[in-house]
Amino acid sequence: MNAEVARREGRACRIRSIALALIVVAFVPRIAFIAARGPQRTDDTVSYLTIAENLREHGAFSLSTQAPYSPTIRRAPAYPWLIALIGPNASLRIVSIQALLDSLVAALVFLLARGVVGTRLAVLGGLLYALHPGAVLASASLLSECLFTVLLTAGVFAFVRGLEGGRVRLSVMGGLSLGLAALCRPIAAPLLFALPVLVCLFARSPGRLRQSAALLLVGLLTITPWVVRSSRLAGGFVLVQGYSAANLYMASRTDWDQSHMTRERMEDDEYFRRLYDSEDDPKAIREADRFGMHLAVDRIRTAPADFALDRASRLPYLVLNSFDDTTGVDTSFGEAWRGREIGPLTLKTVLLLSFALMPLLLGLAGLRGFRRSPATVACAAVWVLTLLMHLPLWIEPRFWWPVIPLLLVSAVSAVGPRQSRDSDQAVPTTA
Repeated sequence: MNAEVARREGRACRIRSIALALIVVAFVPRIAFIAARGPQRTDDTVSYLTIAENLREHGAFSLSTQAPYSPTIRRAPAYPWLIALIGPNASLRIVSIQALLDSLVAALVFLLARGVVGTRLAVLGGLLYALHPGAVLASASLLSECLFTVLLTAGVFAFVRGLEGGRVRLSVMGGLSLGLAALCRPIAAPLLFALPVLVCLFARSPGRLRQSAALLLVGLLTITPWVVRSSRLAGGFVLVQGYSAANLYMASRTDWDQSHMTRERMEDDEYFRRLYDSEDDPKAIREADRFGMHLAVDRIRTAPADFALDRASRLPYLVLNSFDDTTGVDTSFGEAWRGREIGPLTLKTVLLLSFALMPLLLGLAGLRGFRRSPATVACAAVWVLTLLMHLPLWIEPRFWWPVIPLLLVSAVSAVGPRQSRDSDQAVPTTA
């Protein structure tokens, strides 16, 4: 008995050591990128910092730059609150903390994957996330993607551990984390409903109904106060934030080149002009969204085939990437080939294959056995549903990066047999 206890303790110590090593391996390229390139900013960064400053100085969730600080529904609250807690004028500190938080995700990938496959393949999954160029860039960016990734992955991890161990407390923590993820990016809100349903249908886990109910209830309780606040301000239902029609409207504009969009160009559009003119007026934002949704639906109904073809042509832009924004390579594949630029061409190809194409193909292959464990069901449900939800919407590569940790779990499950609970030796999966 003592030998068995010692063996288990030794295994647990080894797992903790591997997880810690992955955190360190992930942190090094993130902090090195920040040191070399500094915090990354976009147009969205300005509004996050403005809201955070108003929260810190005036206690108002507002985009106003002077009194009265009118409340806004322009942004979801989680990321501005994080910035406000750290300090809106401490950009370097913000991204450094993001780098540390995102490094923890590499360990979560390893721990999730280890319940599915052997330790070596689980380490590979963790390493792929630790070195993922998109994750490195996201952690250095003053945008919500990094926080969203952490909350989403942590929520799935806690829920899976709750399912595997029959501990409702962990599912409660998972619901809280996923609720906060929805308060970071509202696209996570549908997952609060879909994930418990799919787990109940496909996961072979005793007590899954109780665990799923706990996740759903706590997740809803987490987002409800903010939904009520935003809806009252807007005079009608608002799911976390305004601008809810923007992505569908932009996708319906098949005449727009999404690779060359600027705020100045969008201001020439009536829907966006209405949005930009009403950022401090929740009711006007809601009315603008209703206007934009009406235009989008009409445009799609008028030419459904054109819309479907346009979305299909843009799908690779979501899931396939050579990470030029991270590496600083500003040449396309075609330009690199024509110019015989072997270095950039090789780098782009290696990154595309290693961190985009192969994980996606293996993840798709892993769907064949997605019912093998609670981890495979939960991870596959999140990244597949995220892909489906984005199909009709405006596409940017950063929208896909938050589900990469869960895709990697599905990917390693495609190439390795199931991991037993009590041994590091992989055992064959039975039908």
